[in-house]
This record gives sequence, C-alpha cells and structure tokens, in this order.
Amino acid sequence: DLNTGKFFTTSDQLIVNHNSKLEFKFVLPYWGNFSNLTFELTIKGRNYNRTFRQNQPVFSIYDITPGEYQISVVAFDGVNKTNYKTMQLRVPTIWYKTRWFIALVVILFVLIIVLSSRIYNNYLIRKNKKLEIQIKEHVKDLENERSNLKTKKDELEKLLQFKDRVVSIISHDLIGPLRFTSTALNNINNDQNQESKSQNIEIVKSNIDNILFQTFELLTWTKFKNDSLKLQLKAIDLHQWINEIIGHFQHTNSNNIYNLVPLNCEVETETKILNIIVFNLIDNAIKYGNGDIKIEYRPKRNQHVLIIKNKGVPMDIDQRKAYNNKDFDKAFDLIKHSTTGGVGLRLCCEIIESINGAIKFPKSSADETTVLVYF
Repeated sequence: DLNTGKFFTTSDQLIVNHNSKLEFKFVLPYWGNFSNLTFELTIKGRNYNRTFRQNQPVFSIYDITPGEYQISVVAFDGVNKTNYKTMQLRVPTIWYKTRWFIALVVILFVLIIVLSSRIYNNYLIRKNKKLEIQIKEHVKDLENERSNLKTKKDELEKLLQFKDRVVSIISHDLIGPLRFTSTALNNINNDQNQESKSQNIEIVKSNIDNILFQTFELLTWTKFKNDSLKLQLKAIDLHQWINEIIGHFQHTNSNNIYNLVPLNCEVETETKILNIIVFNLIDNAIKYGNGDIKIEYRPKRNQHVLIIKNKGVPMDIDQRKAYNNKDFDKAFDLIKHSTTGGVGLRLCCEIIESINGAIKFPKSSADETTVLVYF
C-alpha cells in the first residue's frame, strides 16, 4: 500500500482505504529473463470484475471501490504458468457513505425541517399575537374615538335642545309679559283718569318684577345646566316666605291664594331654587286654573313637602306620567299639545334635582290639580 507503506503477502487478508493506491509486485523464483514472462492480475467482486495483464511484475490500481474482492495472480512463461494462491481484498465503505451515516443525515435533515417548521410556526404565532394585540388596540382606539364622537354628538344635541328651550322660555315667559307691559304703558299714556293710571302703573310694576324674576329664573337654570350654579342653604320662615311670593301676584290675579302653611314653620333650604319652583307652580295654577289656590305643608321623614292645589283642568295623564318618571324630554314635547303646564314647569322639574328634591303629580280629581314639591 503506497499510502501506508505496508506490505502484504498472499496469505493475508488485505484491507485498504478507499482512496488507497494498490501496487502488486510479483516476486517468484525464475531463472530466466523476466521479460519473457507475462503477469496477470484478476480482481473479482460484486460490482467489480477486471483482469490486468502485462509484462511488468508490478501492477498499480487506483479505482477500487468499496466492497469484498478476490485477487488472483498468475505468471506465464509462454507455456507454463505459476498460479499463486488467491487472497481476499476488502475495501471498507467510506464513513460518509455508510448506511448509518446516511440514515443519520436523513434523521438530522428531518429534525432540521421539523425544528425549522416549529421555529417558523412559533414565529408566526408570536407575530399573530402581536397583530392581535395591535388590532385590539386599534379597535379599542376606534371604539374610544366612536365613544368620543357619540359623546360630542350627544353634547351637541343637548346644546341644540338647550338653545331651543331657552328660545321657548323667552317666547313663553318673557315676551308675553313684555307685550302686556307695553300695552299697559300705552293705556297709561292715553288714560286721563288718575286712579286708573295708578292701577295701571301698579300692574306695570308687578309685570316688570315678574319679568325680572323670570329673567333671574332663566339665568339660574342656565347656570344649573352648565354646572356652574352655587348652592347656599338658608333658614327661613316658610309661611312668611310663601306670603312674599304670593305678593307678586296680588295685582295680576283675580283668584284667591290661600297660604295654609303653619305659622313659624322654619326650614333650611336653598331659597333661590325653591323660590323659582314655587313661583312657577303658582303662576301655572293661575294660568291654567279657574278657582282658588291652596298651599299646604307637611313634613315627611328627612324632607319637607309643599302641596299646591288648584281648581281647573287637570294635567294630561301622559304628561303627568312623563314628569313622574323624569322623562322630561317627552314631557317637553307634550307641552306643545297640552293646555296645562308650561316650559317653566319642565325647567322646575330639572332644577329641583340640584337640591335633591323632586316634583310629583299625584292622581287628582277631574276638576283639580295637585302638585307635591319635595325639598
């Protein structure tokens, strides 16, 4: 073996590497001229069968493939031949061409594919989770934006409703008295009777006071709607306080107003709010009633209750239910088709909530209206 420098005899089993260069040399007792000899080397295997013949006693072989081989060597002298004993040749398979290595490579390749697929799958899962989180965040942002838009839309609608109500109040509670005052002033200018002039002047003065009061009422309600109303509790004599309110109507009201609140009835309340409410309720009783008005009082647990009764057309059932259920928008719509109750009443039901009170309309008889004011 020229690679390893190892010599082999015919009695050996020859094992060489695949890349080895094999050299066979004939050494035999021959007393003649070696050039008269012919040498033959035969190599037989499963996939390899070759015979080499030449005059030189040395054979060099390069292309032996892995496998088991039988080698026979023969020398011819023209007539006779010397047949040497055969020997076995085994060329081992290269390690990277062995079955176990190929199987290992296949297994490794499969493992690499499986591992790569799992890594890629995990990558996709993580990416999908990130996308889901991003989508959820975008959806949440869109929902927040939608909620903000809805809030702004609701605020705008409330602002428009507020504007409509202010216009209604002005047209309902201010323009009418102003026109009446203007007519009364014209009558004063044209009237030569001094006593009649004095009565008209008192009527004008009372109307102006009412207009001022209603303007103050409108301003208070506007502050309430804008959350800028400052409340202040005050102790009052409720009987005397009711009398002061009744005094505003003495020149414009032909009906009798009876103050049935007990004498020396002291309560603590927000007088500005309660003043607006009671004034409006008495004003409505005068406008829509046709008889005497009674104002009563009774305590109830931790609250005070004013009861205002008047003869006349009772409130519409649907309107009464809407007020009792605090469905003020529906009540406001019903006002347009009703002969009882006005815009001021709708505002009173709203503003009394600022002092944790309420206005209720119990079922009344066919010719009477009863209003309960809780404060």
